[in-house]
Amino acid sequence: MSPVIARQVINRLRESDSRGQTAPPSAHSIVLSTRESEILDLISRGYTYAEIAGYLSITVNTVASHIRNIYGKLAVNSRTEAVFEAHKLGLLKSL
Repeated sequence: MSPVIARQVINRLRESDSRGQTAPPSAHSIVLSTRESEILDLISRGYTYAEIAGYLSITVNTVASHIRNIYGKLAVNSRTEAVFEAHKLGLLKSL
């Protein structure tokens, strides 16, 4: 794990502790479509939008749309946060 990602993970954990969240989302409360799960898996492996689009035979705009939906469902704002949350919730096959 790079130092930048490690800092983001630590900051994220500190923020959640300081907010006193009582009921964090669970994997059961988040429902990703099959395509969203597939795209989330690919972004966790470091693929770019263009690479994902080519691999899945869809447009880059469609990939971006799915990723926006994933971010909304996971309540995150970046690829790193999405992968972190998905891993924490058990939504990824493996890293």
